[in-house]
Amino acid sequence: MRKPSLSILTTLVLAALAVGAPTAMAARHVRRSIPLQGLFSYAIFQGPSCSSPVKLCVNGTFAGPLAGRLDEVITSLTPTAQPGILLGVGNIVIHTRRGNLDCTESFTFNGAPHTDGEAGILCEFTGGTGHWVGASGYFMAYGAAVGGRPVGLGHYGGRLILP
Repeated sequence: MRKPSLSILTTLVLAALAVGAPTAMAARHVRRSIPLQGLFSYAIFQGPSCSSPVKLCVNGTFAGPLAGRLDEVITSLTPTAQPGILLGVGNIVIHTRRGNLDCTESFTFNGAPHTDGEAGILCEFTGGTGHWVGASGYFMAYGAAVGGRPVGLGHYGGRLILP
């Protein structure tokens, strides 16, 4: 039996590499999904340090996978036909030790007298800095004010997707 020529071996090796190359490229583009579940606390404030067009901002803290400080600027607030119920949108930055994570929040808030100031939230991740560059995903949350004051506690859950 005759030995294969160098050109046939070279062709076979190059063909094998070409077949493997898309697999290696695809492996580099696999996105990592991180389940989220944790607690948060917040305080609503107004004043000169709040750049909100509706004069409402939020500071707080996340515990769990999103551990870090929360800063939010409420960008819109709209009353509904239900007395005391408001719909809003805000921009959140979560400052973690691995960078900042950006999120656009839509929420419903019960500001009626004699309620717990309960709120439901959906926040879509829009990227970030450091470890969070290119992040996407979401978290949903619910919470309520503590004793009728503009501070509250809540739970969050969702999925964070990293490139």
